[in-house]
Amino acid sequence: MLKKLLLFTVILPLISFGQNYKFDLLTKYDNIYPKGKMESIYYSNKEDDSYFFKISKIGSDYLGYLVDYKKNDIHIFKAIEYVGPNNEIAYSYKYKLTYKLTHKKKKKIKGLTYFLESIEGNYLIYNLELNYKKENVKIQVKVLPYYNNMFRLFRMSCLHTNELNEELFADIKGLVVEATIKHKKNISTHKLVAIENVDLSLKVD
Repeated sequence: MLKKLLLFTVILPLISFGQNYKFDLLTKYDNIYPKGKMESIYYSNKEDDSYFFKISKIGSDYLGYLVDYKKNDIHIFKAIEYVGPNNEIAYSYKYKLTYKLTHKKKKKIKGLTYFLESIEGNYLIYNLELNYKKENVKIQVKVLPYYNNMFRLFRMSCLHTNELNEELFADIKGLVVEATIKHKKNISTHKLVAIENVDLSLKVD
């Protein structure tokens, strides 16, 4: 059973991006790496996966990332946590910078194989192996079939060096609930710990 997460209030300053973003789903991942743990919270839109808003906690610091695929922009904010009037956890944000996404060319990846390993109840288990430049990466993902595709969000959040590789797991549709990534002697794990419907709009002018 997934734990529900307390709804976060997001306050953004007015910045000249000229876009209105609406979010109706919150997901939270716990990411464990060889050198530490990182908590990531995502606001996304079930009908439009061209953008999402990410909150990452690294140590005691919070950062906010507003990713817009259509404009190829990532807007970065310094996040400040505080307790709201109803004793809820809330954040205010200070704009830091914007940089452009650099998309990788859509070409066939050499040394890439993946297949459906097994079915566990409602979950599909996929294994992927990626060999390139004498490097070997093994990935296993546990996917819950979902009425909209949430894999792009997972790839952007967890598959570092392949965040923008649209070919990676291109045929897999659904919500990733667990993943294990092995590279050399390093192992990282990613687990979905919360999912919740929300009603949030961010207007940045």
